Amino acid sequence: MRLLQYLGAISLAAVLCACSGGGGERQANAAYTGLISQPDSCSLAAQQAWLQAWMRDWYFWYQDIPSNPDAVDTQLEPVAAMRAHFTNLLSKGTPSRPADRWSFVEAIDRYQQYYDEGINIGFGLSVAGQPDDPLPLRVRWVEPLSAAGLAGIKRGDIVVSIQGKPAKYWKDANDFSALAANEVGERLAIEIEGSTGFRSLNLIATRYAVSSIALPPYDAAPLVVSGRRVAYLFLKDFIEPSTPALRLALDDMVAGGVRDLILDLRYHGGGRVDVATRLASAIAPSSLRSEVFSQLIYNDKHPRANASERFVDPSPLPSMQLERVVVLTGSRTCSASEMLIHGLKNRHPSLDFVSIGSRTCGKPYGFHPVSACGQSYHAVNFEVRDAKGVPSNIAGIEPTCYASDDYQSVLGSASDPLIQAALTWLGGGQCVVDRAAMRAQSLGVGSEGQPIGRSSKLIEDGDAPKAIIQ
Repeated sequence: MRLLQYLGAISLAAVLCACSGGGGERQANAAYTGLISQPDSCSLAAQQAWLQAWMRDWYFWYQDIPSNPDAVDTQLEPVAAMRAHFTNLLSKGTPSRPADRWSFVEAIDRYQQYYDEGINIGFGLSVAGQPDDPLPLRVRWVEPLSAAGLAGIKRGDIVVSIQGKPAKYWKDANDFSALAANEVGERLAIEIEGSTGFRSLNLIATRYAVSSIALPPYDAAPLVVSGRRVAYLFLKDFIEPSTPALRLALDDMVAGGVRDLILDLRYHGGGRVDVATRLASAIAPSSLRSEVFSQLIYNDKHPRANASERFVDPSPLPSMQLERVVVLTGSRTCSASEMLIHGLKNRHPSLDFVSIGSRTCGKPYGFHPVSACGQSYHAVNFEVRDAKGVPSNIAGIEPTCYASDDYQSVLGSASDPLIQAALTWLGGGQCVVDRAAMRAQSLGVGSEGQPIGRSSKLIEDGDAPKAIIQ
C-alpha cells in the first residue's frame, strides 16, 4: 500500500506512562513511591510547598536547589507565580555542567492533547531561526493540516515580516514566540515570498492533527544506490498516535525488500520512551532482542528506580531486517531521537548505523511529568545512557559526516543536500565535504551556534516538543 506524502497523526487512546517498565507498574513498585503526587489544595502556598518537596525528592539535580529559593513576586497571578517558582528551583549549573535548560512547564490540557491525541494548537509554522542559520529567514516545516498548511505556505518560502516587523528583527532578537499560539483564535500577520510571489497573510490559530511522518512526494525520483532501492522516512516526534501511520510506512518498506534506510530526524524534538524503544527494536537485528537498548538513571535518592529499556518484539511495527541506516540530524534533533541514535550506533556488526548532518541539540535527559492545578511540570528526572552506561554528550552527538540543511529542498528528494550526502555515503562510505559545517565544528561551535559545553538554550523556532517522556 502506497502512503500519502504526509501522514497525519492517527488519534488513539493512550496512557502516557503506560510504557515498558513505567506508568501504573512504576506506581505499584515501592521504588517509585511519590513520583506522581498532588498538592493538598490549589492555593498558591500549597502548590509551592508541594512542588518544592517533590523536586527535592525526584529532581535529577535536587542537590542544586537553593536551601531558600528566591521569593516570587506577589503581584503575579497564580499560574505565572508557579512558573516563576519552578524556575527558581532549577539547577544553576556547575563548572562542569551548564544550568538546566531542559526543564519546563506547560498547560496540562495542551500536554495531554499532544501526547494522547496527536493534536496541537497553533499556526503550524516553523522557521530556520537558529543563530547559525543564514538569512533570508526561510520556512523549514509546515504542518499540512494547520492554518499555515491550508494557506499554502511551503518549505523554502522566505519570511519577509512577522507581526509587522521584518524577519531580521526576530532573528537578531532570538525570539520567535510570535509563531506560537496559546489559544485557538490567536492571529499571526505574516508576509511570505514564495514560488507564487509575495503574499500578506493573516493566520488564525486552530487545533490541528499533527503530522509526525512524511514520505517522499509521488513525483520524486526513487532513491537508488548501486541498483538498490533506498527508503526514506521523515519523523518529527515519538507520540503514540503516530504509531499506526508509522506501521504502514514500515510495512510498505518491508514488502518492498528495503535493506537501506535514510531516517530523517533533523527536526525531531523527542517524545515517548516506549515509542523510541519500539522503533529501535524494529531497526535493530532480531538477535538483539531482550538486550539492553538504553538505561534510565535517576538521582542517588532513588537508585532502585534505575531501569533498562530493552530491545523487544516491535509489534505492531515490523522487524525491518535492515543492513544500513543513515540518520539525518541537526540542531533540532533532541531528546528521544538522540536516545535512539546513541542506543543504536556501533551496536551490532550486521547493521551499519551512521548519522549525517550536524551536531544534535544535546539533551540526554528525560521526564516523568507531574501535573497539578492545570499545569504539567517537566523537571528532569533521569539521565539516558546507552547499554554500556555512557550518556550522550550534552554538547550534542557529532555526526559521522557533516552536511548542511538548505531549508529549501523538498524533504525526501535527491536535491536535498543531506540526502545527497547520505547517498554518497551509501555509495562508497565517503563523506561529502561540507566546508560550512566543518568550519563550525573547527571553531568549537555546537549546534546552537554557541561554544561547546556552554550553557545556552535552543531558540524555539517551531512548535515540536523537545522531551523524553517516560
